[in-house]
Amino acid sequence: MKLDSEEQEILEAFSAGTLNQSSTATADMALAPLIARNTRLKNKHHLHLALEKSDVDLLTIKAAQQGMPRDTLIAGILHQYAVGSYPNLQSGEQL
Repeated sequence: MKLDSEEQEILEAFSAGTLNQSSTATADMALAPLIARNTRLKNKHHLHLALEKSDVDLLTIKAAQQGMPRDTLIAGILHQYAVGSYPNLQSGEQL
């Protein structure tokens, strides 16, 4: 894996034991779970769908090819469709 110059600098400092934590790192790490919980969970809505097994199998393969969970791929596709940015669909065009 190729690192850019900033990543290389961080790796070298870490390897040499000279990497220092920022002054706000501890406070930031303490707040992170709270921020994540308050943003993600409030905005999620669970939806149960009945899909053909062949479609689920194809979605599973496509998700694996992209290195993501199948549910994440499906959520992304549905989001793109909902906001009108799904590839191959023009405004008002039906599936």
